[in-house]
Amino acid sequence: MKKTFMLWAYAILLLAVPVAGAAALRPPAGAETEEPDAIQMNKPIEFPHAGVRIALPGGFEPLMLTEEFQVMAATRAGGRRATQSLSLSAYPVEGKTTAKEVLDELLKPLKQDLSFRYLKVIKETKTRIAGIDGKARRLSYTHRGVKTVAVRACFIREVELPGAETKTIPAKLNAKAQVRPYGGSQDRPTASKLYVAYVLTMEVALKHEKTLLRTFDAVVQAMAMIDFRRPIEIPIDFKGPFLKEFSQGYIIRMPKGWVGGHNELGVFTEQADYLLGGIASPSVQVVSAVVPETMTDQDCGEKAIEYEAKLGVKIEVLSKGPIKLAGMDACQYVLRKSIPLPLAETQPATQEGKPPPASQPTQTRPAIRPAEMPPSASVIEVLRLLNVPAFEKGKARHYAIIVSCKDSSVKQAVEFMENLAKGFSLVPIPGEESEEEEEY
Repeated sequence: MKKTFMLWAYAILLLAVPVAGAAALRPPAGAETEEPDAIQMNKPIEFPHAGVRIALPGGFEPLMLTEEFQVMAATRAGGRRATQSLSLSAYPVEGKTTAKEVLDELLKPLKQDLSFRYLKVIKETKTRIAGIDGKARRLSYTHRGVKTVAVRACFIREVELPGAETKTIPAKLNAKAQVRPYGGSQDRPTASKLYVAYVLTMEVALKHEKTLLRTFDAVVQAMAMIDFRRPIEIPIDFKGPFLKEFSQGYIIRMPKGWVGGHNELGVFTEQADYLLGGIASPSVQVVSAVVPETMTDQDCGEKAIEYEAKLGVKIEVLSKGPIKLAGMDACQYVLRKSIPLPLAETQPATQEGKPPPASQPTQTRPAIRPAEMPPSASVIEVLRLLNVPAFEKGKARHYAIIVSCKDSSVKQAVEFMENLAKGFSLVPIPGEESEEEEEY
């Protein structure tokens, strides 16, 4: 098989600005001539995996989350086009990272994106959100021909990690200690700190500029910090949007409020676990590949396990057996895996004591710490596999749903797969009609 069963880890970034900070960003006196109407707010929504509660202004509709570390995204349409957007993300960062550094890093991709023109930071000011000092900026730019103004604010929350066995992080803040959170090759400490950069962004078409700061203020006033909880232990609504891969002949329904999209293997969906430093857990990857018709779904599973074992992954098969997927006979593996050290840590060092350049990953956001999997943490992986006849003679199409849960129980992982698999369906692949269908 050319495709392998690989899992992906991502996290989430939150966006927020204080009333005083937003007021400092207001246009000069006299720019607003009309008496502003009161901003109607919807009922607050809790995002316990990200430790935050936020309310959307009236008329804003939630969007599917597609970006790493994203917690919330919503738009309000004016006519046929969205004219106002609001987003919230939460990035895990190092203890010495500042809000200004995060905001600077988030500007870099905009400067490199040709769809953004005339980008300017009009004003920057200190701010205080939920009792935490931060930075706020007023921006202007033209995006795909639309003149746009925006407010973006960032503050960094610091909380204590009470220990490996604790399943929630108290919302209590501690602004003094500078202890690095665990991650990478570092074992989980019994007590440490977690640093999360929350970023709240609102952008509107220039013609709606007068509503920007008032709406942003209302969102900030409704924000509150809450306890962090692990995604695997939060009740999950499995009736979210569909991820569609028509070219491979399947669709799957992702959990509501999760990040999801397409990658080189197929489709994925995941939720950041901040108790594990921001890695994605649970994470889901769906893979499809054409294999010889003589291969069964179990053959494909054994081949995938063999491949990963050759890479140094230690795998224990806890169970395997028949099951259903999309109403057809399939098989399921439940595995316990230990993840090897990152490649950069297993390569020989250079004279400077660093791994060779080819083994060093590209860091696009230096101020934001990428989530890493501690090698000491256990991984429970559930694979549900299905083979069906392919359009090409002598071939079969193999489907695999892979659920990966870090530091979770077998029961939790299996129950998650059982609920997720109910939303998986096969659909016709365009251009692969049978001869009988072509006669009509």
